[in-house]
Amino acid sequence: MSIIDIGGQVREGEELNVVAVENWLKQQGIVLAGEAKVTQYTGGASNWTYRLQYDNLDLILRRPPVGTKAKSAHDMAREYLVQKNLAQSYPVVPEMIALCQDESVIGCDFYVMKRIEGIIPRAKLPPELNFSEQDV
Repeated sequence: MSIIDIGGQVREGEELNVVAVENWLKQQGIVLAGEAKVTQYTGGASNWTYRLQYDNLDLILRRPPVGTKAKSAHDMAREYLVQKNLAQSYPVVPEMIALCQDESVIGCDFYVMKRIEGIIPRAKLPPELNFSEQDV
């Protein structure tokens, strides 16, 4: 079993309007080469996370789930800004590409960041990542 999360098939009912996202990214000045390979991460507890692999970029898109929800529980702007600000002092944070707060694009706020390979911290880490106090 790999400790690196790998995206899988997009779940039924959670499809992403890739054309709309690509058009929006291009409006932000992002150059996309080739056709996107889209996968979805299934291990999350709330927000939906997609990987968009292009010939020149490997991106992650995060968006809230569909349906009734507490706005504060799925605040895409907060997630985006926290990570963007963390990157100034913590070099292992993904580069934030853009935040979209125009619901006409895909029906909700979302943000896009560059993908970096690594583990996604969970409440319970895999046994091979249980560090001693000295390791931490």
